[in-house]
Amino acid sequence: MSTPRLPPPVHELTATVMAPAAALSAFDGQIRGEGVQGLFLGDTRVLSEARLRFGDGEPRALARVEEGPGRTRFIGYAPAHGDPVADPTVRVDRTRLAGPHGMSEEIRVRSTATTAVRASVTVDLRCDLSTLEALKHGEPVPDLPAQVTRVGGGEPALAWITPAMAVTVVAPGASLVAAPVRLVWDVDLAPGAGVTLR
Repeated sequence: MSTPRLPPPVHELTATVMAPAAALSAFDGQIRGEGVQGLFLGDTRVLSEARLRFGDGEPRALARVEEGPGRTRFIGYAPAHGDPVADPTVRVDRTRLAGPHGMSEEIRVRSTATTAVRASVTVDLRCDLSTLEALKHGEPVPDLPAQVTRVGGGEPALAWITPAMAVTVVAPGASLVAAPVRLVWDVDLAPGAGVTLR
């Protein structure tokens, strides 16, 4: 008789909560789809991955700041970019806000480098609509396919649509890719400049 595979302990995760939404991530803010990581609405995981990259790599964590109910800021840096000095010159802050209909994020990139910094900022996304109960028991749930659609006043969005639920992601200024599911912004920062992505 096989023993069910259980997820890692939840006390190791960072929770950003404003009922009924709860985002469970690693210390660095990454939602990698491991264990019970994800964005939940009630007991349904509406996003199983939200992984930020700057260029070819993930930002390295410096700190995590709880800024109030339902708001967490993750402070990091891009190690392979900027000036080749000991102190990082490209900082990447990710602020997560949970709310009644899901979550929003703001990504702020600031450069103190002496030369221009050019890179793609990407967020890889996955959705499986798994239940919390299934995750607790380690039951595998396949990812759902996404599609590029339009919402509201015609704004482009990524969407996962089932008869029971629709999950949408909007990201002004980003290129939307349905396979693999990804948001992409190309940034070009002059020395001392910054940019905010939402």
